[in-house]
Amino acid sequence: MKLYKKLFSRWTGVAMIATMGLFACQPEIDEPTLTTGSADFTTYVALGNSLTSGYADGALYREGQVNSYPEMMAMSMQKLGGAASFSTPLVPEGNGSGGATGKIELTGFNEKGRPMLTPTQNDPSVFASVAAGGPYQNLGVPGARSFHLLFDGYGNPSNLSTGLANPFFVRFATSANASVVADAAAQNPTFFTLWIGNNDVLGYATSGGDQGGDQITPKPLFEQAINGIVAGLDGASGGAIANIPNILGAPYFKAVAYNAFEFEPEEEALVTALNAGLRANASAGVRPLVEAGVRAEVRSQVVAGAIETIIRPAVVAGARANVTTEVTAGVRAGVIQQQLAGGATQAQAEAAADAYIASADGQADITTRVDAAMDSELVKAGIEAEIQTQLALPSTQALIESQTDQQMQSEAVQAIIETQLSSQLDALLANLTVSVGANPFIIATERSAEFPLGLRPATPDDLILLTASNYLGAEAAAGRPPLLPERFVLDPSEQAKVDAAVAEYNTVLQAAAGAKYAYVDMNGFFNQVLGGYTYQGVNYDARFILGGAFSLDGIHLTQRGYALAGNEFIKAINAKYNSKLPWIDVNNYKGITFP
Repeated sequence: MKLYKKLFSRWTGVAMIATMGLFACQPEIDEPTLTTGSADFTTYVALGNSLTSGYADGALYREGQVNSYPEMMAMSMQKLGGAASFSTPLVPEGNGSGGATGKIELTGFNEKGRPMLTPTQNDPSVFASVAAGGPYQNLGVPGARSFHLLFDGYGNPSNLSTGLANPFFVRFATSANASVVADAAAQNPTFFTLWIGNNDVLGYATSGGDQGGDQITPKPLFEQAINGIVAGLDGASGGAIANIPNILGAPYFKAVAYNAFEFEPEEEALVTALNAGLRANASAGVRPLVEAGVRAEVRSQVVAGAIETIIRPAVVAGARANVTTEVTAGVRAGVIQQQLAGGATQAQAEAAADAYIASADGQADITTRVDAAMDSELVKAGIEAEIQTQLALPSTQALIESQTDQQMQSEAVQAIIETQLSSQLDALLANLTVSVGANPFIIATERSAEFPLGLRPATPDDLILLTASNYLGAEAAAGRPPLLPERFVLDPSEQAKVDAAVAEYNTVLQAAAGAKYAYVDMNGFFNQVLGGYTYQGVNYDARFILGGAFSLDGIHLTQRGYALAGNEFIKAINAKYNSKLPWIDVNNYKGITFP
């Protein structure tokens, strides 16, 4: 099964090429005359989330921290006599922690040359307090949203159970009641960088959009938070505020193609088994509907038969008897009246009436009159009403259900059910089966008129999350149908919400930078990277593992990626303050580490 074919085409020689890139001849960089311009880098603090902390490969670990962009920028500032005391709240050497596991490692390649990614063991010592070594100038807190930086008590262990604290801040907060912004302001910074806001929308995207339960921060709350952060840092004479990149361009959302569920010719048996499982799964939902439809038809026929063969004859016979009685009485009364008018006695008149009724002429007269009455609309309506009354009787309904049950068990009806079921499944599964070669993922969604099975094929407009590969691999290996829950997919409407939020946030961030602070267009820069970007002779793009800029979690950056981001800060700072901060030498840092 080729879940990764769309991600990685050929790996032969990749490790050698990547290793050579680490030791290739570095271009000489002519550094201009260094000057701070109008900026004051004496005390530099960096605020943000995981991107600021140096988080990479799915975890916060020491090597990532010491190669974070604030550390790189601080080294540039130190060449101008600034940021002398800059420090980061380092975690112990080792795997680090991303919450459940340590950092992800590329441990090798399988027999088909595809990469094997292995999460390392989580290191809980990451969360041991290092507050005594503070205050720290790198105030990047993984998982923080914009408004979290203003929370008093965001570093209070007692608030962890309520979600009002963050374990990554608890470990280095100056006090239980501190906020990130307060800890920054207390150091009287002369310069700050702020890169915050990704998590205000990222959680929604990485959890599958509307299905994930993680909500996008509303613009008013985001704007209030950003303005509050900037106001809290107003004592700094300068700073740089970065906007939010196009997060949906990251490998986490682009690495897995919509039709990356692939099978080799030798996996024909697995294809057959998966399709059988998919058909059985669909059948379980469709069969009751088909049976209900067939039963309704069978019951309708049973009811029609009961009416025509039992109920109607009985009701008509009863109605005719009643009409005959009434007509006979009417005819007799008419004859009596006629005889009395002719001078007969009452006894003679009654005898004459009885004789007429008993005669052939009398019976013919009565029959004619009864037939006419039975054909009247009034009597017909009465008959139909009585049929419905008889049909509604519990005894009649019980008989109908019993006969329907018997009919449903017949070979003829069961054959009809199977034929209809097969026909409906063929139609419903026309685009929902797998075959040798490339297949769109099959997404489990809500049942609707458009998707009666609650399934739909993925389209080129869907974004499949990176985590879908492992999930589907496990499902397929277990012989279960290849159904992808919505939490692994961003459909176009969900993508539009993400893009709209990023655009709104960036408007807020640019306004917050205003005339006082440098505005760093990370969105524009990473759009260049996504399309292919060359720096110091090295190519970068959005490919997973091979692109060079993104780490193994598909969202956070490699050391080189962070160096590129640091240079974007420096470019904006130099332009704003007429300073000459030296560029970060990107090639001095690592990309993906190959085994």
